[in-house]
Amino acid sequence: MRDHDELPLLTTIRSDDLLDDTTAPTWHRVEPVETVVCSRTFAQDDPEALRSRGPVAVASALLLLAKWGRHAPWQSVREAAALLERYLTGDLRGEDLDAALGLRRRDGGPDLALQARRAERDQLLLKLARTAFADLGPWAAAAAIRKAITDYEVRRWGRERHRPAAPADQIAATAWRVLRLKLPQGAVPRQDDLARMIREDREGR
Repeated sequence: MRDHDELPLLTTIRSDDLLDDTTAPTWHRVEPVETVVCSRTFAQDDPEALRSRGPVAVASALLLLAKWGRHAPWQSVREAAALLERYLTGDLRGEDLDAALGLRRRDGGPDLALQARRAERDQLLLKLARTAFADLGPWAAAAAIRKAITDYEVRRWGRERHRPAAPADQIAATAWRVLRLKLPQGAVPRQDDLARMIREDREGR
């Protein structure tokens, strides 16, 4: 593998060389592009400046992102680019972006935001199991974690929920962070599910 210092800093890209079989939407101004990309200038990027230019500027940039993504070496990236391009070139009065990209499921299943909160909760609980309850088996550790978080919720959460930072104690801090996620089906998984998670984590799965 070549050292990074040996790689070229400049790349020339021409839009005419890229496959484009889609019809641009009326709001998008199509302009040929011939650019020299210098990675040293990337630190000057200002996403908030793009946002301040308004919806058409942002959408136009996203459409270009989608078109270039269609040439990515990863299939999933090309497929995601196709979904984004299909949304931006379609009837924008239809379904919203989350649904069009699959970030919110059409069958009513958990959306990306909920799955992200669950994943954060799971990492917090597994970290607690590895440290505060490492000497217990998976089933006993799961029971202890559920009890600790329930006790915190009953005894302290009401007066500490609005504090700006987590408590110093590890168990209380974990409970505080988990409860702040406001998961709709309860803060902690069922004991059998949590025990399975702890067991798999300890087995390296």
